Amino acid sequence: MGVSSSQPTLPEGFEFPPPPQNRHELRERYGDKILFRMSGFHSESRLRLNTVFDIFCTHSEPTKFWSESNLANFIQSTFPAELTPILLNAIPVLHQFLLRLGSFPYQNDPDRHLTLDVLKMAITLLLEHDSEQWMVHGEDQASFRVVAFQSMASWDPSAMKPEEQRQRDKEDDGHLEQVLDSIQLSNFWSDPEYPKFVIKGPQLPPSYYPSSWSRDLHRLIPVNEFRSLLQLVLTTRLYQHGIDVQPFATCLPQLENVIDCMLAAFKEKSNNATAISWEIFNQIVEKSMPHFLTGWARLLGPMYSTKFLDKLSPSDSVSVTQALLREAFVPIFQQKASVPSVILDLPTWSQLTILMPFNPQIKTTSLCWSAASKQQLSLYDFYQAASTTQSQDHIILISGNNDQDSHLILGALLSKPSTGESGQIMINRIFQLKQIHRAFRPPTRISECPLQLHDNHASMTVLTKDRDAVNLTLNETSKSGQFSIRNASDLKIELRFNVDAVELLYVDRVEKPIRF
Repeated sequence: MGVSSSQPTLPEGFEFPPPPQNRHELRERYGDKILFRMSGFHSESRLRLNTVFDIFCTHSEPTKFWSESNLANFIQSTFPAELTPILLNAIPVLHQFLLRLGSFPYQNDPDRHLTLDVLKMAITLLLEHDSEQWMVHGEDQASFRVVAFQSMASWDPSAMKPEEQRQRDKEDDGHLEQVLDSIQLSNFWSDPEYPKFVIKGPQLPPSYYPSSWSRDLHRLIPVNEFRSLLQLVLTTRLYQHGIDVQPFATCLPQLENVIDCMLAAFKEKSNNATAISWEIFNQIVEKSMPHFLTGWARLLGPMYSTKFLDKLSPSDSVSVTQALLREAFVPIFQQKASVPSVILDLPTWSQLTILMPFNPQIKTTSLCWSAASKQQLSLYDFYQAASTTQSQDHIILISGNNDQDSHLILGALLSKPSTGESGQIMINRIFQLKQIHRAFRPPTRISECPLQLHDNHASMTVLTKDRDAVNLTLNETSKSGQFSIRNASDLKIELRFNVDAVELLYVDRVEKPIRF
């Protein structure tokens, strides 16, 4: 018998599930879709999150939620006491960020309370981005930057909301349509005998729901709030790399200096010293901080991880649970760690990881030259070291001082063909860590420029998509360097400096995010 050519019909009594009736049901259906494809947030993890949430929550009938105080009680339990001031300083902006992000697609009109559903959505979105950003770029990255900015931007400089000034259009519903499309994909019936016979469920028109006002980017991020968040992100990265509690106090001045350098990147592009606009945020994060929005597993992981803490009961008190969390999580990151670099301290290394295209791990320092040594600076030796090792990626670091006696750290990420292939050493990106944080990369791998070695100097160049030529030059005779940015018509930036130290680091790529 042949396959029937007639259209399939729904079996008697079958009904499609009713459409989501409100934002809570939208979030629940969308969250289930994401969780279905995520391996790092499995059912046991979600049960643990439920338990942790109930222990620390505020219960005000009929709502359970986490206040800023509840969030602080939990976060403090998973870090050493020495970090308490940094954590408490960041709690208000972290609470607001999780509340807005967890209200997706309505982050521009967030829920009133950080309920379990809201917290779960925030964690889900951050972990999904943390996983997928290692594999995808472009529109997906840009889309998440929009949501993240809208979740951080708390200052509204306008007296009237944009939705009160214009009529709703398709672009306003962008995030809402993303949620509805995801739900719609699984809303179908297929014939058991002929699975290719599919009947789609009823469409979910965006007009049935309030708009997500997705293109509203008029709000600003207060610089003081962004500073607190930067401090939290960098501190979290210190513990991902491993740092003993005793030397942490000695890192605090360097940590503050790193934050100043990173904030300088935003202030350089803006006339507003107190707030960050979407245009500035998008430009700096895309070019110079691609990993700023990743690495949340260390901060949020103890909420849902079952790996290091087997027993946890909903009947436990907050104090008992805090003691269990400290015992389970704090010692994991109290290991002595060092960065095998004479130029980078640990906070600056954490800063460097935020601007790299991958999560780098230093294998070893191959060559190091300093002005204090009696040896001659030989750029040929550095070139040979990068050419002959099996490592595909190297970081060259340059420390120096300019005429204003300002300490500078600049460098470049060098890449070469895989083992067995011939080819030149290419410049993947050029960066500056001090006195300002910035990075420059070519638009594609095929547009990378090779490292140029001349008689007494080496030249590294990046041609950006903005048609700027970024050049970093080292002169071994004068032990000096020059960093410049120019376009076809003018010289935008030129820094001349005396070189204090140069070193070459072998690095490995960590292709997967840190997981609990």
